[in-house]
Amino acid sequence: MTARIRLVEVSLWAATACLIAAALLGKTLINPAPDASTREIADEALARIVAMENAIYREQGHFGIFGPSDQERQLALPRLQLDAPAAQFEFDALEDGTGSLKIRAITKPEAVAGGAAPLAILRTLPALAAQAPQEIGSDR
Repeated sequence: MTARIRLVEVSLWAATACLIAAALLGKTLINPAPDASTREIADEALARIVAMENAIYREQGHFGIFGPSDQERQLALPRLQLDAPAAQFEFDALEDGTGSLKIRAITKPEAVAGGAAPLAILRTLPALAAQAPQEIGSDR
């Protein structure tokens, strides 16, 4: 009888150890870190968005603001062309109150559900320094 109780106790301790190990290692095994090519895809797309945002700022005096949907991005940046692999990311761009623009790239939930590693990147575009306006009627 004592041997049977001892066997049950050892089995419970072993099961507890396995559960703890699974909890600690499970997240790493389920959601692996993004590989270099995934990061390069996001960085390339962000570089194109930054270039387009800078061009819009120079032409219009403000950034193109957009949310995470592809339609919003296309309305704000109609000339922007992203490569097909960039479709695994959502991009958004919002001003932060200081005139700077925050641009994010986040792996889409459906891509993560399909096995892609989650990735989030944030870029900041500072507002270009405003030029001092000339006074009306100035001879300068």
